[in-house]
Amino acid sequence: ANFRKQKMQMEKLLCHIIVLGLHMTKFELNVDTLANDLNLPIQHVKKLARETGCQVVNKKLQGTETTSNIATLKVPLVFPSVSKGPASK
Repeated sequence: ANFRKQKMQMEKLLCHIIVLGLHMTKFELNVDTLANDLNLPIQHVKKLARETGCQVVNKKLQGTETTSNIATLKVPLVFPSVSKGPASK
């Protein structure tokens, strides 16, 4: 039970980091850079960004040929639907 509580606290902290990063970057955050800095999988950070209400799209970076996942916070907020786990048979 303690591990589960720690995991929930870590997820909450990561969501706060994403929101703080959004405020610092005028509500557009490079998910790939954040995931790399936090040493986390990109898919996990993308999921958390969506849970905070962001739209995550793959954009070409200005002045380069590379693309990156960019989380953008727009109004009205659209949150992902809550899954209830695997379907029972």
